[in-house]
Amino acid sequence: MRVKRKAISIMITLSMLLVLLVPLAAPAGAAASDNYAVTVPYVKADDGQTLGVLAIEEDDRDFRDGDIVTVDLPSGVEYAEKPNAATADEYFYGPAEFVTATNRSITVEVYGGGADILYFYYGEDEDGKALDSVVDIDSDKTGDIEVDIDAAGTTITSGTVRLARIVDGDTVTTIADVETIAIDATEEIETIKIKENTPGVLQPSGTNDPIELTLPKNFEWDLSAFDIDEDVATTAGLVVDEVNVKSGNKKVLQIWLGNATTSGQAGFITLSSLRVAVPDDAKEGDVEMNVDGNEVTEEDILIARVGDFGFEVDVDGDVPTIVAGKADQEVADFYIDDIVPGTWINGRSVKLTLPSWAEWTEDGFDKDIDELYNGRIDEDDPEIAKYTVDGKNGKAEFEEFTVTVDADAPEGDLVVKFSGSAGVDEELVIAKIVKPFTVTADTPEVFIGLQDQAVGDITITETQDEAIDEDKWIILRAPVGFDFNDDYDIEATELDIDNDEVDGRYLAFEVTGESSKEAGEIKISNITFNVDRTIPVGDITFEVFMTDNDAIDDYGTLDFDEAIDKDNYEEVTDVVVGNVMNPAPGGTVTETSFTIGSTTYVVNGVEKTADVAPYISGDRTFFAVRFVANALGVPDANISWNPVDQSVLIIKGERVLKLVIGSTTMMVNGVPVIMDVAPQIVEPGRTMLPVRWVAEALGASVAWDAATQTATLTIK
Repeated sequence: MRVKRKAISIMITLSMLLVLLVPLAAPAGAAASDNYAVTVPYVKADDGQTLGVLAIEEDDRDFRDGDIVTVDLPSGVEYAEKPNAATADEYFYGPAEFVTATNRSITVEVYGGGADILYFYYGEDEDGKALDSVVDIDSDKTGDIEVDIDAAGTTITSGTVRLARIVDGDTVTTIADVETIAIDATEEIETIKIKENTPGVLQPSGTNDPIELTLPKNFEWDLSAFDIDEDVATTAGLVVDEVNVKSGNKKVLQIWLGNATTSGQAGFITLSSLRVAVPDDAKEGDVEMNVDGNEVTEEDILIARVGDFGFEVDVDGDVPTIVAGKADQEVADFYIDDIVPGTWINGRSVKLTLPSWAEWTEDGFDKDIDELYNGRIDEDDPEIAKYTVDGKNGKAEFEEFTVTVDADAPEGDLVVKFSGSAGVDEELVIAKIVKPFTVTADTPEVFIGLQDQAVGDITITETQDEAIDEDKWIILRAPVGFDFNDDYDIEATELDIDNDEVDGRYLAFEVTGESSKEAGEIKISNITFNVDRTIPVGDITFEVFMTDNDAIDDYGTLDFDEAIDKDNYEEVTDVVVGNVMNPAPGGTVTETSFTIGSTTYVVNGVEKTADVAPYISGDRTFFAVRFVANALGVPDANISWNPVDQSVLIIKGERVLKLVIGSTTMMVNGVPVIMDVAPQIVEPGRTMLPVRWVAEALGASVAWDAATQTATLTIK
């Protein structure tokens, strides 16, 4: 071992000076080491135990001169003998010099010169040679034994490394995997391993009983194809002379050990290719094997599960949430696992069927998966996909598969149904579906037979960001008898919208930009309708559809009736926007105010705009025929103009009025009524009616406010 070149105090002083003189920077190359255990043995909570070998290896460079490293044992563990400079080669090996030690730690100074790995020993070296550097472990110590590496300020990585695991017994028996075996069949199980926790536990069978592996009642070992030379492996001096079933009792397998050579290393025995015969009356469930005999620790080991031929389907990981109306969304990874070998039969098929409102997309179907091949989506019914079985045993795993879900899909589980000639008959939830948006609205009262009545403001809110794709259209459809007026307002936050317009009972707009980070919102306000007398009393419910540009292009921009009838639009939800009421007898139904000289008028508190202002002529207020009639509950369809005799016909319910330009005679249901003024025509060709005479003839009262020059029509 190299002689120490400088005192620690000098090295530290120089290091401090370098820090002051040189800017801080990472050392050249990767300033890190790979710390690992060469071995991780089982040990007892006892004196004189051998831990694994700790290796500290620099990554991509050699050690740097002068770095100080301390390796500490955990509490409850200490060296049987305290290390010192004279015995240091029993405790570590490599490019380092002993500095100091305690009963639980050792500190070294490393040096460069081309070396890049340093070992610390705890009872044996990396070749298994026994050393004096064993440790004593307190009797109450349990679990893993980890050493702590303290190398602060160096290129070596500080941290912890597990070097042993404390166990209670003399041996540990394990099996590589627990497979399912069939009822009334003889199946091979996975490899069994019997390992000494400390060297020399297992003894030759000449002076000890054999090791016995005992199956449950009516189960038997089948050794017809077992080869002791190929199917048994030993290490660290253990020798197996014979493996056979117990005379007259095939449920007991006996392992006879021969004389072993001396070894300081714990040994193990592995047995592979063992077969178990399962009785025809076996119940499905766990198969446990008892281990006993010789000096092994007695224990019961789960070695297999009994099951009938069939399949298990399940998901790997969490079930994701996906959005209705979006394409190519990834579902959960899922699998089909044969319960027992031989369940898959070559050439048979597996069919995966989604609900009618979902379909598989090509991602995932362009590659074969274990146990299945020839994956394809049905061209006519894309909700169905098929695979062909290749006859192997095992698990068919479906990873990163995607689906497209219609906008009218119900919220809740997306279930795939498995069927086909292979015999898989299961259902599995592979995603949770949410709507792309919710719709809410106020619900004011509106009255039959009145014009320009307002329904509630409508708010469309995404369920999450990016829930509505760009190039999607959203369409609102009112019930028959409601026609949108075109003076509504529409605005969006987080989303971009464009191309909004109305067509009869439809209002539509295009989403031209998706939301990001936050869910978007669209608000439609100031929505008004003319409500004719065919509308039934009760809730006014709007249907809300979504489609894409292709459907719009196929049937014309706003040819909604045909497109919806052909199922090109998908109904996402509906929303109640008002409540239709009959006029209450004697009660106030609507109130309309006109102000002389102003084109703005007010209906039930809602401002409207006319294209001509009312005026006074002959001490009487005149207003355009359409606005007077609408205010009195007459729809446009019930107002007609006859240019031949320059007459106006107004129909409201059972009452019919006829007025002629320049004539003071008004006909009411064929009965002449003499007025004190006559209807007029003003530029640019507007028919103006005397408000009071027409209003009272249609059952309304008229109030005049001289101070504000306002006429108010009230229908009761």
